[in-house]
Amino acid sequence: MVRTSTYGGKLVENAVQSVARDVLCAGLLAAHDAEFHVVGHCHDEIITEESGDSVLDIKLLEGIMSRPPSWAPSMILGAKGNEGDFYHK
Repeated sequence: MVRTSTYGGKLVENAVQSVARDVLCAGLLAAHDAEFHVVGHCHDEIITEESGDSVLDIKLLEGIMSRPPSWAPSMILGAKGNEGDFYHK
Protein backbone atom coordinates (compact mmCIF):
# COMPACT_ATOMS: atom_id res chain seq x y z
CA MET A 1 0.00 0.00 0.00
CA VAL A 2 1.25 3.47 -0.96
CA ARG A 3 0.04 6.68 0.60
CA THR A 4 -0.66 9.58 -1.68
CA SER A 5 -2.15 13.01 -1.25
CA THR A 6 -4.83 14.89 -3.10
CA TYR A 7 -6.54 18.25 -3.02
CA GLY A 8 -10.07 19.57 -3.36
CA GLY A 9 -9.81 20.56 -7.02
CA LYS A 10 -8.82 17.07 -8.05
CA LEU A 11 -11.77 15.55 -6.21
CA VAL A 12 -14.23 18.07 -7.68
CA GLU A 13 -12.82 17.52 -11.18
CA ASN A 14 -13.38 13.77 -10.88
CA ALA A 15 -16.95 14.29 -9.67
CA VAL A 16 -17.73 16.73 -12.50
CA GLN A 17 -16.26 14.39 -15.14
CA SER A 18 -18.30 11.53 -13.74
CA VAL A 19 -21.55 13.50 -14.05
CA ALA A 20 -20.56 14.68 -17.56
CA ARG A 21 -20.02 11.07 -18.62
CA ASP A 22 -23.44 10.09 -17.28
CA VAL A 23 -25.08 12.99 -19.17
CA LEU A 24 -23.30 11.95 -22.39
CA CYS A 25 -24.40 8.34 -21.86
CA ALA A 26 -28.03 9.44 -21.49
CA GLY A 27 -27.71 11.41 -24.73
CA LEU A 28 -26.10 8.48 -26.54
CA LEU A 29 -28.92 6.18 -25.52
CA ALA A 30 -31.57 8.75 -26.50
CA ALA A 31 -29.92 9.25 -29.91
CA HIS A 32 -29.82 5.49 -30.42
CA ASP A 33 -33.50 5.24 -29.43
CA ALA A 34 -34.27 7.94 -32.04
CA GLU A 35 -32.59 5.63 -34.58
CA PHE A 36 -29.41 7.62 -35.12
CA HIS A 37 -26.56 5.34 -36.16
CA VAL A 38 -24.14 6.06 -33.30
CA VAL A 39 -20.62 5.02 -34.32
CA GLY A 40 -18.67 6.43 -31.39
CA HIS A 41 -17.99 9.22 -28.99
CA CYS A 42 -14.96 11.26 -28.03
CA HIS A 43 -14.87 13.08 -24.69
CA ASP A 44 -18.00 15.25 -24.89
CA GLU A 45 -18.94 14.49 -28.50
CA ILE A 46 -21.27 11.97 -30.04
CA ILE A 47 -20.43 10.67 -33.51
CA THR A 48 -23.18 9.41 -35.79
CA GLU A 49 -23.23 8.32 -39.39
CA GLU A 50 -26.31 8.95 -41.50
CA SER A 51 -27.05 8.51 -45.18
CA GLY A 52 -27.88 11.51 -47.35
CA ASP A 53 -31.52 10.45 -47.66
CA SER A 54 -32.02 10.06 -43.90
CA VAL A 55 -34.79 12.07 -42.24
CA LEU A 56 -32.55 12.37 -39.19
CA ASP A 57 -30.72 15.68 -39.11
CA ILE A 58 -28.31 17.71 -37.01
CA LYS A 59 -31.05 19.89 -35.45
CA LEU A 60 -32.88 16.81 -34.19
CA LEU A 61 -29.67 15.42 -32.72
CA GLU A 62 -28.86 18.76 -31.07
CA GLY A 63 -32.33 18.75 -29.51
CA ILE A 64 -31.90 15.22 -28.23
CA MET A 65 -28.49 15.98 -26.75
CA SER A 66 -29.86 19.16 -25.10
CA ARG A 67 -32.55 17.31 -23.15
CA PRO A 68 -31.76 16.95 -19.46
CA PRO A 69 -31.51 13.39 -18.18
CA SER A 70 -34.42 12.03 -16.14
CA TRP A 71 -32.34 12.06 -12.95
CA ALA A 72 -31.53 15.80 -13.33
CA PRO A 73 -34.66 17.38 -14.88
CA SER A 74 -33.60 20.98 -14.14
CA MET A 75 -30.10 20.62 -15.62
CA ILE A 76 -29.54 23.18 -18.37
CA LEU A 77 -27.82 21.65 -21.39
CA GLY A 78 -26.92 22.83 -24.86
CA ALA A 79 -25.50 21.12 -27.91
CA LYS A 80 -23.83 22.32 -31.08
CA GLY A 81 -23.52 19.93 -33.97
CA ASN A 82 -21.38 19.72 -37.04
CA GLU A 83 -21.97 17.89 -40.31
CA GLY A 84 -19.21 16.75 -42.58
CA ASP A 85 -17.86 14.01 -44.78
CA PHE A 86 -15.30 13.01 -42.14
CA TYR A 87 -14.79 13.40 -38.39
CA HIS A 88 -12.74 16.30 -37.06
CA LYS A 89 -12.41 17.87 -33.64
